[in-house]
Amino acid sequence: MNAGPRRWCRSRSHFPARIGRVDDGHAIAGGVNTTALTLTKPTATGRASRQLVAYWVTTVVLASEMLAGGMCGILRIPFAREMVHHLGYPSYFDVLLGVWYALGGLALLSPGLPRLKEWAYAGATIVYTGAVVSHLAVDDPLHTLVGPLLFLVLTLTSWASRPPSRRLPSLAQTALDSPRVVNR
Repeated sequence: MNAGPRRWCRSRSHFPARIGRVDDGHAIAGGVNTTALTLTKPTATGRASRQLVAYWVTTVVLASEMLAGGMCGILRIPFAREMVHHLGYPSYFDVLLGVWYALGGLALLSPGLPRLKEWAYAGATIVYTGAVVSHLAVDDPLHTLVGPLLFLVLTLTSWASRPPSRRLPSLAQTALDSPRVVNR
């Protein structure tokens, strides 16, 4: 005896009252093909999962660069030290920037802490725009701007595609959730 989807749909009484037939014989409930519902996901979920993949790919690349760059500054790797000197910054600047840079990378990867993540995104944006301006100020060739601009785009993409669990609540939501104080 065939226990496939057609037979199952005909024999179950828990479907909505509006059940019809499509030309291929599959049952539909409320105008939706119930067989298709079990095989495909809605487009909103597909879009949300693509956004989540974009978030994690850009965030992992960005945080990895921030951690590696931060460690280069903290450990005073010669390349990083020479770049800081070339751009005209004092010698202690690479260590200071490296510490904050590495902490920002850790903040982006850590669960929770949405306000700290906002600060990390703001700091990364300042660092990358500052790098572009610094390279322009010392008349570096334009190809030296590719790295900072690429990571600036990654920063903005990661920030824009973050899931709701990694966002700060909106001001409207915060106002709705806060207790009301009545002055009398």
